[in-house]
Amino acid sequence: MSPNGTIEMADPALARIEAYHQALRFIDDAYGLTYEFTRAACGPLAAQIRQAAIATALDIAAAYETRDPGLRRRLLGTARSSCDACIAALQIAEREAYAPRGILEARLRTLRQVAASLTFLIEAEGGVPS
Repeated sequence: MSPNGTIEMADPALARIEAYHQALRFIDDAYGLTYEFTRAACGPLAAQIRQAAIATALDIAAAYETRDPGLRRRLLGTARSSCDACIAALQIAEREAYAPRGILEARLRTLRQVAASLTFLIEAEGGVPS
Protein backbone atom coordinates (compact mmCIF):
# COMPACT_ATOMS: atom_id res chain seq x y z
CA MET A 1 0.00 0.00 0.00
CA SER A 2 1.30 3.45 -0.84
CA PRO A 3 1.84 6.13 1.82
CA ASN A 4 -1.46 7.84 0.86
CA GLY A 5 -3.41 4.64 1.58
CA THR A 6 -4.07 3.48 -1.96
CA ILE A 7 -3.11 0.11 -3.33
CA GLU A 8 -0.08 0.09 -5.60
CA MET A 9 -1.20 -0.97 -9.05
CA ALA A 10 2.14 -2.00 -10.54
CA ASP A 11 2.12 -5.63 -9.44
CA PRO A 12 -1.00 -7.79 -10.01
CA ALA A 13 0.06 -10.29 -7.34
CA LEU A 14 0.40 -7.56 -4.73
CA ALA A 15 -2.87 -5.92 -5.83
CA ARG A 16 -4.65 -9.29 -5.61
CA ILE A 17 -3.41 -9.95 -2.08
CA GLU A 18 -4.13 -6.42 -0.89
CA ALA A 19 -7.62 -6.36 -2.43
CA TYR A 20 -8.44 -9.68 -0.81
CA HIS A 21 -7.15 -8.59 2.61
CA GLN A 22 -9.02 -5.29 2.44
CA ALA A 23 -12.20 -7.13 1.40
CA LEU A 24 -11.80 -9.52 4.35
CA ARG A 25 -11.24 -6.66 6.78
CA PHE A 26 -14.28 -4.92 5.39
CA ILE A 27 -16.49 -7.88 6.34
CA ASP A 28 -15.76 -7.13 10.00
CA ASP A 29 -16.31 -3.42 9.34
CA ALA A 30 -19.62 -4.12 7.61
CA TYR A 31 -20.97 -6.12 10.53
CA GLY A 32 -19.78 -3.58 13.10
CA LEU A 33 -21.07 -0.66 11.07
CA THR A 34 -24.50 -2.10 10.36
CA TYR A 35 -24.86 -3.10 13.99
CA GLU A 36 -24.54 0.58 14.80
CA PHE A 37 -27.19 1.75 12.33
CA THR A 38 -29.53 4.06 14.18
CA ARG A 39 -32.89 3.09 12.66
CA ALA A 40 -34.61 -0.24 12.92
CA ALA A 41 -36.10 0.24 9.45
CA CYS A 42 -32.71 -0.17 7.81
CA GLY A 43 -32.50 -3.95 8.44
CA PRO A 44 -32.73 -4.91 4.74
CA LEU A 45 -30.04 -2.38 3.86
CA ALA A 46 -27.79 -3.75 6.60
CA ALA A 47 -28.32 -7.27 5.25
CA GLN A 48 -27.44 -6.12 1.73
CA ILE A 49 -24.22 -4.48 2.94
CA ARG A 50 -23.21 -7.62 4.84
CA GLN A 51 -24.05 -9.92 1.94
CA ALA A 52 -22.17 -7.78 -0.59
CA ALA A 53 -19.12 -7.55 1.69
CA ILE A 54 -18.96 -11.33 2.05
CA ALA A 55 -19.57 -11.92 -1.68
CA THR A 56 -16.75 -9.55 -2.62
CA ALA A 57 -14.16 -11.43 -0.55
CA LEU A 58 -15.44 -14.87 -1.55
CA ASP A 59 -15.39 -14.04 -5.26
CA ILE A 60 -11.83 -12.71 -5.05
CA ALA A 61 -10.76 -15.92 -3.31
CA ALA A 62 -12.59 -18.11 -5.83
CA ALA A 63 -11.07 -16.20 -8.74
CA TYR A 64 -7.59 -17.21 -7.69
CA GLU A 65 -8.49 -20.80 -6.92
CA THR A 66 -9.25 -21.49 -10.58
CA ARG A 67 -6.75 -21.95 -13.37
CA ASP A 68 -9.31 -20.95 -16.01
CA PRO A 69 -8.56 -17.33 -16.99
CA GLY A 70 -12.07 -16.77 -18.36
CA LEU A 71 -13.67 -17.94 -15.13
CA ARG A 72 -11.17 -15.87 -13.14
CA ARG A 73 -12.16 -12.73 -15.07
CA ARG A 74 -15.87 -13.47 -14.52
CA LEU A 75 -15.36 -14.01 -10.79
CA LEU A 76 -13.37 -10.78 -10.49
CA GLY A 77 -16.17 -9.02 -12.37
CA THR A 78 -18.70 -10.48 -9.95
CA ALA A 79 -16.56 -9.33 -7.02
CA ARG A 80 -16.43 -5.86 -8.55
CA SER A 81 -20.24 -5.85 -8.94
CA SER A 82 -20.68 -6.93 -5.30
CA CYS A 83 -18.27 -4.21 -4.20
CA ASP A 84 -20.22 -1.64 -6.24
CA ALA A 85 -23.48 -2.84 -4.63
CA CYS A 86 -21.93 -2.39 -1.21
CA ILE A 87 -20.77 1.12 -2.12
CA ALA A 88 -24.27 2.02 -3.33
CA ALA A 89 -25.86 0.67 -0.14
CA LEU A 90 -23.40 2.63 2.01
CA GLN A 91 -24.20 5.77 0.04
CA ILE A 92 -27.89 5.23 0.86
CA ALA A 93 -27.00 4.74 4.52
CA GLU A 94 -24.99 7.96 4.38
CA ARG A 95 -27.84 9.89 2.76
CA GLU A 96 -30.35 8.57 5.30
CA ALA A 97 -27.94 9.24 8.21
CA TYR A 98 -28.07 5.65 9.52
CA ALA A 99 -24.56 6.05 10.97
CA PRO A 100 -22.13 8.93 11.56
CA ARG A 101 -20.93 10.43 8.30
CA GLY A 102 -17.22 10.14 9.13
CA ILE A 103 -17.51 6.42 9.77
CA LEU A 104 -19.36 5.85 6.50
CA GLU A 105 -16.88 7.97 4.53
CA ALA A 106 -13.96 5.88 5.81
CA ARG A 107 -15.72 2.64 4.80
CA LEU A 108 -16.58 4.08 1.39
CA ARG A 109 -12.92 5.00 0.88
CA THR A 110 -11.87 1.42 1.66
CA LEU A 111 -14.43 -0.03 -0.74
CA ARG A 112 -13.41 2.35 -3.51
CA GLN A 113 -9.82 1.14 -3.07
CA VAL A 114 -10.99 -2.47 -3.35
CA ALA A 115 -13.03 -1.57 -6.46
CA ALA A 116 -10.00 0.13 -8.05
CA SER A 117 -7.88 -2.94 -7.32
CA LEU A 118 -10.50 -5.22 -8.85
CA THR A 119 -10.62 -3.07 -11.98
CA PHE A 120 -6.82 -3.29 -12.22
CA LEU A 121 -6.91 -7.07 -11.72
CA ILE A 122 -9.61 -7.57 -14.35
CA GLU A 123 -7.53 -5.56 -16.82
CA ALA A 124 -4.37 -7.50 -15.84
CA GLU A 125 -6.26 -10.71 -16.66
CA GLY A 126 -7.04 -9.35 -20.12
CA GLY A 127 -10.64 -8.46 -19.34
CA VAL A 128 -12.63 -5.29 -19.69
CA PRO A 129 -14.22 -4.03 -16.47
CA SER A 130 -17.92 -3.34 -16.73
